[in-house]
Amino acid sequence: MTHAIDSSKTTISPVAPFPPVFPASDQASLSNDSANHVISSSYTRKVSVTVNIPGKLPNTVYTLPVHLIRAIIGLADRSSQKELFAICQKFMIAEREYQQDKHAFSSNGTTLTLHGGRLYVEGNNSVGQRAAEPEGKASEEEVTGPRLIRLPPVLHVWHGVDRWFAKTAWGLYACGQNKFSELGVSGAGSTPARVPIVNRIGTPSQATITSIPTSSGPAVDVLDIIVLSRRTLFRTAACWFACGLNICGRLGVGHVSRIVEAPTPVLGSGRVTRWGFGDTMFAWTNTRLLSCGDNRHGQCGVGSTEGTITTLTPVALPEDVKGRVDQVVFDDFGTFIQCGRRCFGCGENTGRLGVESDDEDVRTPIELPVPVDQIITCGDLTVIRSGDTLLGCGENTNHWIRPDDVESFPAPTRLALHGPVVKVVIVDPHVFFQLEGGGWFGRDEEEEDDEEEEAGWMPVVDDDYADELTNMEVDDDVMILPAPIG
Repeated sequence: MTHAIDSSKTTISPVAPFPPVFPASDQASLSNDSANHVISSSYTRKVSVTVNIPGKLPNTVYTLPVHLIRAIIGLADRSSQKELFAICQKFMIAEREYQQDKHAFSSNGTTLTLHGGRLYVEGNNSVGQRAAEPEGKASEEEVTGPRLIRLPPVLHVWHGVDRWFAKTAWGLYACGQNKFSELGVSGAGSTPARVPIVNRIGTPSQATITSIPTSSGPAVDVLDIIVLSRRTLFRTAACWFACGLNICGRLGVGHVSRIVEAPTPVLGSGRVTRWGFGDTMFAWTNTRLLSCGDNRHGQCGVGSTEGTITTLTPVALPEDVKGRVDQVVFDDFGTFIQCGRRCFGCGENTGRLGVESDDEDVRTPIELPVPVDQIITCGDLTVIRSGDTLLGCGENTNHWIRPDDVESFPAPTRLALHGPVVKVVIVDPHVFFQLEGGGWFGRDEEEEDDEEEEAGWMPVVDDDYADELTNMEVDDDVMILPAPIG
Protein backbone atom coordinates (compact mmCIF):
# COMPACT_ATOMS: atom_id res chain seq x y z
CA MET A 1 0.00 0.00 0.00
CA THR A 2 1.29 3.43 -0.91
CA HIS A 3 0.71 6.35 1.45
CA ALA A 4 1.07 9.92 0.24
CA ILE A 5 0.23 13.39 1.51
CA ASP A 6 -2.68 15.04 -0.28
CA SER A 7 -1.81 18.73 0.03
CA SER A 8 -5.30 19.73 -1.05
CA LYS A 9 -6.69 18.18 2.14
CA THR A 10 -4.13 19.66 4.50
CA THR A 11 -5.76 21.65 7.30
CA ILE A 12 -4.65 23.88 10.13
CA SER A 13 -6.02 22.79 13.47
CA PRO A 14 -7.78 25.34 15.75
CA VAL A 15 -6.11 27.17 18.60
CA ALA A 16 -6.95 26.80 22.29
CA PRO A 17 -5.48 28.11 25.56
CA PHE A 18 -2.34 26.41 26.81
CA PRO A 19 -3.16 23.65 29.33
CA PRO A 20 -2.08 23.93 32.99
CA VAL A 21 1.53 23.11 33.81
CA PHE A 22 0.67 21.06 36.89
CA PRO A 23 -2.14 18.56 36.28
CA ALA A 24 -4.12 17.23 39.26
CA SER A 25 -2.30 13.90 39.01
CA ASP A 26 -0.90 12.34 42.11
CA GLN A 27 0.41 9.04 40.89
CA ALA A 28 2.30 7.91 37.80
CA SER A 29 3.28 4.41 36.78
CA LEU A 30 6.50 4.55 34.82
CA SER A 31 8.19 2.09 32.50
CA ASN A 32 11.33 2.24 30.40
CA ASP A 33 12.47 0.47 27.27
CA SER A 34 16.21 1.18 27.31
CA ALA A 35 16.74 -0.29 23.84
CA ASN A 36 14.45 2.33 22.32
CA HIS A 37 15.15 5.02 24.93
CA VAL A 38 11.48 5.32 25.86
CA ILE A 39 10.09 6.77 29.07
CA SER A 40 6.34 6.51 29.58
CA SER A 41 3.84 7.72 32.14
CA SER A 42 0.15 7.05 32.80
CA TYR A 43 -2.13 8.85 35.19
CA THR A 44 -4.81 8.24 37.80
CA ARG A 45 -6.50 11.21 39.50
CA LYS A 46 -6.40 11.32 43.27
CA VAL A 47 -7.61 13.97 45.70
CA SER A 48 -4.76 15.55 47.69
CA VAL A 49 -4.94 15.10 51.45
CA THR A 50 -4.01 17.92 53.83
CA VAL A 51 -1.74 16.82 56.67
CA ASN A 52 -2.05 19.19 59.64
CA ILE A 53 1.26 18.97 61.48
CA PRO A 54 1.90 21.50 64.27
CA GLY A 55 4.87 23.78 63.83
CA LYS A 56 6.05 27.29 63.00
CA LEU A 57 5.88 26.92 59.22
CA PRO A 58 3.23 28.91 57.31
CA ASN A 59 -0.07 27.11 56.94
CA THR A 60 0.34 27.09 53.16
CA VAL A 61 3.19 24.60 53.53
CA TYR A 62 0.81 22.06 55.06
CA THR A 63 -1.95 22.63 52.53
CA LEU A 64 0.11 22.36 49.38
CA PRO A 65 -1.20 19.62 47.06
CA VAL A 66 1.06 16.59 46.92
CA HIS A 67 1.51 16.87 43.15
CA LEU A 68 2.74 20.46 43.60
CA ILE A 69 5.21 19.40 46.30
CA ARG A 70 6.57 16.78 43.93
CA ALA A 71 6.94 19.42 41.22
CA ILE A 72 8.93 21.58 43.65
CA ILE A 73 11.14 18.61 44.50
CA GLY A 74 11.70 17.95 40.80
CA LEU A 75 13.00 21.50 40.31
CA ALA A 76 15.50 21.24 43.17
CA ASP A 77 19.07 20.10 42.66
CA ARG A 78 19.99 16.65 43.94
CA SER A 79 21.44 17.81 47.26
CA SER A 80 18.39 19.97 48.02
CA GLN A 81 16.01 17.12 47.15
CA LYS A 82 17.43 15.11 50.00
CA GLU A 83 16.94 18.03 52.41
CA LEU A 84 13.33 18.87 51.52
CA PHE A 85 12.00 15.85 53.40
CA ALA A 86 12.94 17.58 56.68
CA ILE A 87 10.41 20.41 56.21
CA CYS A 88 7.52 18.31 57.44
CA GLN A 89 6.07 14.83 57.21
CA LYS A 90 4.12 15.67 54.08
CA PHE A 91 7.29 16.79 52.31
CA MET A 92 9.06 13.67 53.56
CA ILE A 93 6.39 11.41 52.06
CA ALA A 94 6.30 13.36 48.80
CA GLU A 95 10.10 13.33 48.47
CA ARG A 96 10.28 9.59 49.11
CA GLU A 97 7.56 8.86 46.55
CA TYR A 98 9.23 11.18 44.04
CA GLN A 99 12.53 9.34 44.32
CA GLN A 100 10.78 5.97 43.99
CA ASP A 101 8.50 6.86 41.08
CA LYS A 102 10.63 9.15 38.92
CA HIS A 103 12.37 7.79 35.88
CA ALA A 104 15.56 9.35 34.55
CA PHE A 105 17.71 8.56 31.54
CA SER A 106 21.02 10.22 30.66
CA SER A 107 22.67 10.52 27.25
CA ASN A 108 25.63 12.63 26.15
CA GLY A 109 25.57 14.62 29.40
CA THR A 110 21.85 15.47 29.24
CA THR A 111 19.45 13.95 31.79
CA LEU A 112 15.71 13.66 31.18
CA THR A 113 13.48 12.97 34.18
CA LEU A 114 9.79 12.14 33.88
CA HIS A 115 7.50 12.18 36.89
CA GLY A 116 3.77 12.67 37.13
CA GLY A 117 3.48 13.92 33.58
CA ARG A 118 6.18 16.56 34.06
CA LEU A 119 9.43 16.51 32.12
CA TYR A 120 12.61 17.91 33.67
CA VAL A 121 15.83 18.36 31.70
CA GLU A 122 19.30 19.15 32.99
CA GLY A 123 22.92 19.02 31.85
CA ASN A 124 24.44 19.40 28.40
CA ASN A 125 22.76 21.98 26.18
CA SER A 126 25.25 22.00 23.28
CA VAL A 127 22.49 21.74 20.66
CA GLY A 128 19.64 23.23 22.67
CA GLN A 129 18.36 19.90 23.96
CA ARG A 130 17.94 21.32 27.45
CA ALA A 131 15.37 23.81 26.14
CA ALA A 132 16.39 26.07 28.99
CA GLU A 133 19.05 28.55 27.90
CA PRO A 134 20.40 29.85 24.58
CA GLU A 135 22.20 27.19 22.59
CA GLY A 136 25.69 26.37 23.81
CA LYS A 137 25.40 27.99 27.25
CA ALA A 138 25.29 24.71 29.13
CA SER A 139 28.30 23.42 27.23
CA GLU A 140 30.32 26.42 28.44
CA GLU A 141 29.12 26.59 32.04
CA GLU A 142 28.56 23.98 34.72
CA VAL A 143 24.83 23.29 34.92
CA THR A 144 23.21 22.21 38.17
CA GLY A 145 19.56 21.61 38.86
CA PRO A 146 16.83 20.48 36.49
CA ARG A 147 14.57 22.68 34.39
CA LEU A 148 10.84 21.98 34.06
CA ILE A 149 9.88 22.02 30.39
CA ARG A 150 6.55 23.79 29.93
CA LEU A 151 4.50 21.17 28.11
CA PRO A 152 1.05 19.60 28.39
CA PRO A 153 0.99 16.39 30.50
CA VAL A 154 3.75 14.17 29.09
CA LEU A 155 2.87 10.55 28.30
CA HIS A 156 6.03 9.24 26.61
CA VAL A 157 9.57 10.44 25.93
CA TRP A 158 11.88 9.12 23.22
CA HIS A 159 15.43 10.41 23.05
CA GLY A 160 18.77 9.97 21.37
CA VAL A 161 22.20 11.48 21.85
CA ASP A 162 21.26 15.01 20.78
CA ARG A 163 17.45 15.38 20.81
CA TRP A 164 14.24 14.21 22.40
CA PHE A 165 10.55 13.80 21.55
CA ALA A 166 7.73 14.09 24.07
CA LYS A 167 4.27 12.71 23.38
CA THR A 168 1.75 14.68 25.38
CA ALA A 169 -1.98 14.74 25.84
CA TRP A 170 -1.99 17.61 23.33
CA GLY A 171 0.34 16.20 20.69
CA LEU A 172 3.99 15.44 19.96
CA TYR A 173 6.81 17.88 20.76
CA ALA A 174 10.51 17.80 19.80
CA CYS A 175 13.65 19.58 20.98
CA GLY A 176 17.40 19.43 20.32
CA GLN A 177 19.64 19.02 17.28
CA ASN A 178 17.87 19.99 14.08
CA LYS A 179 20.70 20.65 11.62
CA PHE A 180 19.28 18.15 9.12
CA SER A 181 15.60 18.61 10.08
CA GLU A 182 15.77 15.42 12.12
CA LEU A 183 13.19 16.88 14.51
CA GLY A 184 10.64 17.11 11.74
CA VAL A 185 10.08 20.81 12.50
CA SER A 186 11.58 24.06 11.26
CA GLY A 187 13.91 26.16 13.38
CA ALA A 188 16.95 25.68 15.58
CA GLY A 189 15.35 23.17 17.94
CA SER A 190 16.28 24.94 21.19
CA THR A 191 12.60 25.51 22.08
CA PRO A 192 10.11 22.62 22.17
CA ALA A 193 8.06 22.65 18.97
CA ARG A 194 5.15 20.61 17.74
CA VAL A 195 6.02 17.97 15.16
CA PRO A 196 3.66 18.33 12.15
CA ILE A 197 2.46 14.75 12.20
CA VAL A 198 -0.18 14.77 14.95
CA ASN A 199 -3.47 16.63 14.89
CA ARG A 200 -5.67 17.06 17.95
CA ILE A 201 -8.59 19.34 18.73
CA GLY A 202 -7.49 22.45 20.61
CA THR A 203 -3.75 22.90 20.13
CA PRO A 204 -1.51 25.20 22.16
CA SER A 205 -1.55 28.76 20.86
CA GLN A 206 2.18 28.87 20.16
CA ALA A 207 2.09 25.86 17.83
CA THR A 208 0.76 25.48 14.32
CA ILE A 209 -0.07 21.86 13.53
CA THR A 210 -0.78 20.40 10.14
CA SER A 211 -3.07 17.39 9.78
CA ILE A 212 -2.05 14.55 7.47
CA PRO A 213 -5.20 12.80 6.19
CA THR A 214 -5.02 8.99 6.09
CA SER A 215 -7.38 6.17 5.18
CA SER A 216 -8.09 5.62 8.87
CA GLY A 217 -9.22 9.18 9.56
CA PRO A 218 -8.06 12.79 9.68
CA ALA A 219 -5.51 12.33 12.49
CA VAL A 220 -2.18 10.51 12.55
CA ASP A 221 -1.18 9.38 16.03
CA VAL A 222 2.43 8.50 16.78
CA LEU A 223 2.84 5.04 18.33
CA ASP A 224 6.63 4.78 18.39
CA ILE A 225 9.73 6.77 17.42
CA ILE A 226 13.20 5.57 16.44
CA VAL A 227 15.79 8.30 17.08
CA LEU A 228 18.83 7.79 14.84
CA SER A 229 21.87 9.81 13.88
CA ARG A 230 20.66 12.67 11.63
CA ARG A 231 17.26 11.10 10.95
CA THR A 232 14.10 10.01 12.73
CA LEU A 233 11.39 7.43 12.06
CA PHE A 234 7.83 7.75 13.40
CA ARG A 235 5.47 4.75 13.52
CA THR A 236 1.75 5.29 13.07
CA ALA A 237 -1.10 2.83 12.65
CA ALA A 238 -1.04 3.31 8.87
CA CYS A 239 2.69 3.42 8.07
CA TRP A 240 6.06 4.82 9.11
CA PHE A 241 7.12 8.44 8.56
CA ALA A 242 10.70 9.68 8.18
CA CYS A 243 12.58 12.98 8.24
CA GLY A 244 16.19 14.14 8.30
CA LEU A 245 19.25 13.40 6.17
CA ASN A 246 18.28 11.38 3.10
CA ILE A 247 21.65 10.19 1.75
CA CYS A 248 21.19 7.95 -1.30
CA GLY A 249 17.42 7.95 -0.74
CA ARG A 250 17.86 5.88 2.40
CA LEU A 251 14.69 7.23 4.06
CA GLY A 252 12.57 5.44 1.46
CA VAL A 253 10.31 8.43 0.75
CA GLY A 254 10.57 8.14 -3.05
CA HIS A 255 13.21 10.75 -3.89
CA VAL A 256 16.87 11.62 -3.33
CA SER A 257 16.51 15.15 -1.98
CA ARG A 258 19.27 15.55 0.62
CA ILE A 259 17.00 16.82 3.40
CA VAL A 260 13.47 15.67 4.23
CA GLU A 261 12.19 18.54 6.38
CA ALA A 262 8.76 17.31 7.50
CA PRO A 263 7.82 13.75 8.50
CA THR A 264 7.00 12.05 5.20
CA PRO A 265 5.45 8.59 4.64
CA VAL A 266 7.98 5.80 3.98
CA LEU A 267 6.43 4.21 0.92
CA GLY A 268 5.36 0.60 1.42
CA SER A 269 6.11 0.58 5.16
CA GLY A 270 2.63 -0.25 6.45
CA ARG A 271 3.59 -3.76 7.62
CA VAL A 272 7.17 -3.10 8.71
CA THR A 273 7.94 -4.41 12.20
CA ARG A 274 11.73 -4.11 12.37
CA TRP A 275 14.54 -2.04 10.84
CA GLY A 276 18.28 -2.18 10.10
CA PHE A 277 20.00 1.15 9.57
CA GLY A 278 22.93 2.48 7.55
CA ASP A 279 23.32 4.24 4.22
CA THR A 280 21.40 1.17 3.11
CA MET A 281 18.22 0.57 5.13
CA PHE A 282 16.55 -2.82 5.65
CA ALA A 283 12.98 -3.44 6.82
CA TRP A 284 11.28 -6.63 7.97
CA THR A 285 7.67 -7.65 7.45
CA ASN A 286 6.15 -11.01 8.33
CA THR A 287 6.61 -12.24 4.77
CA ARG A 288 9.68 -10.56 3.30
CA LEU A 289 12.79 -8.43 3.69
CA LEU A 290 12.82 -4.99 2.06
CA SER A 291 15.63 -2.51 1.45
CA CYS A 292 16.37 0.96 0.10
CA GLY A 293 19.22 3.46 -0.01
CA ASP A 294 22.79 3.12 -1.26
CA ASN A 295 23.00 0.38 -3.90
CA ARG A 296 26.17 1.35 -5.75
CA HIS A 297 27.64 -2.13 -5.29
CA GLY A 298 24.35 -4.04 -5.13
CA GLN A 299 24.33 -4.09 -1.32
CA CYS A 300 20.53 -3.65 -1.25
CA GLY A 301 20.29 -7.13 -2.76
CA VAL A 302 17.31 -6.29 -4.97
CA GLY A 303 18.97 -7.37 -8.24
CA SER A 304 19.01 -3.81 -9.59
CA THR A 305 21.91 -1.96 -11.21
CA GLU A 306 20.50 1.37 -9.98
CA GLY A 307 22.89 3.19 -7.65
CA THR A 308 20.12 4.38 -5.33
CA ILE A 309 16.88 2.70 -4.32
CA THR A 310 14.41 5.35 -3.09
CA THR A 311 11.52 3.13 -1.98
CA LEU A 312 11.40 -0.06 0.05
CA THR A 313 11.97 -2.89 -2.45
CA PRO A 314 11.85 -6.67 -1.86
CA VAL A 315 15.27 -8.31 -1.47
CA ALA A 316 15.77 -11.02 -4.10
CA LEU A 317 15.95 -14.07 -1.83
CA PRO A 318 14.89 -17.65 -2.73
CA GLU A 319 11.18 -18.28 -2.14
CA ASP A 320 11.80 -20.82 0.63
CA VAL A 321 13.59 -18.27 2.89
CA LYS A 322 11.83 -14.96 2.12
CA GLY A 323 9.87 -14.94 5.35
CA ARG A 324 12.60 -16.50 7.49
CA VAL A 325 15.23 -13.76 7.70
CA ASP A 326 16.75 -13.69 11.18
CA GLN A 327 19.47 -11.10 10.84
CA VAL A 328 21.11 -8.74 8.36
CA VAL A 329 24.79 -7.89 8.88
CA PHE A 330 26.01 -5.08 6.65
CA ASP A 331 28.23 -2.07 6.19
CA ASP A 332 28.50 0.58 3.46
CA PHE A 333 29.68 -1.90 0.83
CA GLY A 334 28.38 -5.40 1.52
CA THR A 335 25.51 -7.32 3.09
CA PHE A 336 25.01 -10.75 4.68
CA ILE A 337 21.48 -12.07 5.21
CA GLN A 338 21.01 -14.94 7.67
CA CYS A 339 18.06 -17.32 7.38
CA GLY A 340 18.62 -19.96 10.03
CA ARG A 341 22.06 -21.40 9.24
CA ARG A 342 21.78 -20.40 5.60
CA CYS A 343 23.51 -17.15 4.75
CA PHE A 344 23.43 -15.03 1.57
CA GLY A 345 25.89 -12.34 0.53
CA CYS A 346 25.69 -9.39 -1.85
CA GLY A 347 27.54 -6.13 -2.53
CA GLU A 348 31.14 -5.31 -3.37
CA ASN A 349 32.92 -8.60 -4.03
CA THR A 350 36.54 -8.05 -2.98
CA GLY A 351 36.67 -11.59 -1.61
CA ARG A 352 35.08 -10.85 1.73
CA LEU A 353 31.59 -12.05 0.63
CA GLY A 354 32.76 -15.68 0.61
CA VAL A 355 30.45 -16.54 -2.30
CA GLU A 356 31.20 -18.31 -5.56
CA SER A 357 31.11 -15.44 -8.06
CA ASP A 358 33.60 -13.62 -10.26
CA ASP A 359 31.40 -10.51 -10.47
CA GLU A 360 32.92 -7.36 -9.07
CA ASP A 361 29.52 -6.42 -7.62
CA VAL A 362 27.03 -9.09 -6.53
CA ARG A 363 23.56 -7.54 -6.91
CA THR A 364 21.43 -10.60 -6.21
CA PRO A 365 22.23 -12.42 -2.92
CA ILE A 366 24.22 -15.66 -3.35
CA GLU A 367 24.27 -18.37 -0.68
CA LEU A 368 27.57 -19.00 1.13
CA PRO A 369 28.96 -22.55 0.77
CA VAL A 370 29.10 -23.18 4.54
CA PRO A 371 26.50 -23.19 7.35
CA VAL A 372 26.70 -19.89 9.26
CA ASP A 373 25.93 -19.49 12.97
CA GLN A 374 27.53 -16.07 13.46
CA ILE A 375 29.07 -13.60 11.03
CA ILE A 376 30.73 -10.17 11.28
CA THR A 377 32.17 -7.98 8.55
CA CYS A 378 33.97 -4.68 8.07
CA GLY A 379 35.94 -3.29 5.12
CA ASP A 380 37.45 -6.21 3.19
CA LEU A 381 37.31 -8.68 6.09
CA THR A 382 34.71 -11.21 7.24
CA VAL A 383 34.76 -13.70 10.14
CA ILE A 384 32.32 -16.62 10.26
CA ARG A 385 31.48 -19.09 13.01
CA SER A 386 30.30 -22.37 11.57
CA GLY A 387 29.63 -24.79 14.41
CA ASP A 388 32.84 -25.01 16.44
CA THR A 389 35.04 -23.63 13.65
CA LEU A 390 36.11 -20.05 12.91
CA LEU A 391 36.47 -19.16 9.24
CA GLY A 392 37.65 -16.04 7.48
CA CYS A 393 37.49 -14.60 3.98
CA GLY A 394 38.73 -11.44 2.31
CA GLU A 395 42.13 -9.75 2.23
CA ASN A 396 45.03 -11.52 3.91
CA THR A 397 47.71 -8.84 3.52
CA ASN A 398 48.51 -8.89 7.25
CA HIS A 399 48.14 -12.69 7.49
CA TRP A 400 45.08 -12.51 9.73
CA ILE A 401 43.49 -15.58 8.08
CA ARG A 402 46.58 -17.73 7.63
CA PRO A 403 50.35 -17.02 7.64
CA ASP A 404 50.53 -17.97 3.96
CA ASP A 405 51.78 -15.60 1.27
CA VAL A 406 48.29 -15.32 -0.20
CA GLU A 407 46.81 -11.84 -0.59
CA SER A 408 43.17 -12.90 -0.47
CA PHE A 409 40.96 -15.84 0.48
CA PRO A 410 37.67 -15.43 -1.46
CA ALA A 411 36.24 -18.66 0.00
CA PRO A 412 35.66 -19.19 3.74
CA THR A 413 38.93 -20.57 5.12
CA ARG A 414 39.66 -22.00 8.54
CA LEU A 415 41.61 -19.54 10.69
CA ALA A 416 45.00 -20.38 12.16
CA LEU A 417 44.54 -19.58 15.85
CA HIS A 418 46.87 -19.58 18.85
CA GLY A 419 44.55 -20.86 21.52
CA PRO A 420 40.87 -20.96 22.51
CA VAL A 421 39.15 -17.77 21.30
CA VAL A 422 36.09 -16.24 23.02
CA LYS A 423 35.67 -12.92 21.16
CA VAL A 424 36.52 -11.45 17.75
CA VAL A 425 36.61 -7.76 16.78
CA ILE A 426 37.27 -6.33 13.31
CA VAL A 427 38.90 -2.89 13.26
CA ASP A 428 39.58 -2.52 9.54
CA PRO A 429 42.17 -3.48 8.37
CA HIS A 430 42.90 -5.52 11.51
CA VAL A 431 41.24 -8.45 13.27
CA PHE A 432 41.71 -8.98 17.00
CA PHE A 433 41.04 -12.19 18.92
CA GLN A 434 40.54 -12.54 22.66
CA LEU A 435 41.85 -15.70 24.27
CA GLU A 436 39.96 -17.64 26.92
CA GLY A 437 42.33 -16.22 29.51
CA GLY A 438 41.41 -12.63 28.62
CA GLY A 439 44.44 -11.60 26.55
CA TRP A 440 44.13 -10.14 23.05
CA PHE A 441 46.23 -10.82 19.99
CA GLY A 442 46.25 -9.57 16.42
CA ARG A 443 48.59 -8.80 13.59
CA ASP A 444 50.28 -5.49 12.79
CA GLU A 445 50.50 -5.25 9.01
CA GLU A 446 53.44 -2.85 9.32
CA GLU A 447 55.52 -5.29 11.33
CA GLU A 448 58.67 -6.16 9.38
CA ASP A 449 60.29 -8.60 11.79
CA ASP A 450 60.79 -11.88 9.91
CA GLU A 451 60.48 -13.99 13.04
CA GLU A 452 57.18 -12.34 14.01
CA GLU A 453 56.03 -12.65 10.38
CA GLU A 454 56.37 -16.42 10.64
CA ALA A 455 54.65 -16.49 14.00
CA GLY A 456 51.66 -14.78 12.41
CA TRP A 457 50.13 -13.14 15.53
CA MET A 458 51.23 -10.56 18.08
CA PRO A 459 49.77 -9.78 21.54
CA VAL A 460 48.03 -6.47 22.15
CA VAL A 461 50.30 -4.82 24.71
CA ASP A 462 48.41 -1.53 25.09
CA ASP A 463 46.26 -2.13 28.18
CA ASP A 464 43.89 0.74 27.41
CA TYR A 465 43.26 -0.52 23.88
CA ALA A 466 42.82 -4.08 25.18
CA ASP A 467 40.21 -2.79 27.66
CA GLU A 468 38.43 -0.94 24.84
CA LEU A 469 38.26 -4.16 22.81
CA THR A 470 37.00 -6.09 25.83
CA ASN A 471 34.20 -3.58 26.46
CA MET A 472 32.90 -3.60 22.87
CA GLU A 473 29.41 -5.05 22.63
CA VAL A 474 28.01 -7.35 19.93
CA ASP A 475 27.65 -5.51 16.62
CA ASP A 476 28.18 -6.06 12.90
CA ASP A 477 31.94 -6.05 13.57
CA VAL A 478 32.03 -7.64 17.05
CA MET A 479 31.44 -11.36 17.71
CA ILE A 480 31.18 -12.95 21.15
CA LEU A 481 31.37 -16.73 20.95
CA PRO A 482 29.02 -18.96 22.96
CA ALA A 483 31.98 -21.22 23.82
CA PRO A 484 35.76 -21.02 23.28
CA ILE A 485 36.96 -22.13 19.82
CA GLY A 486 40.48 -23.09 18.90
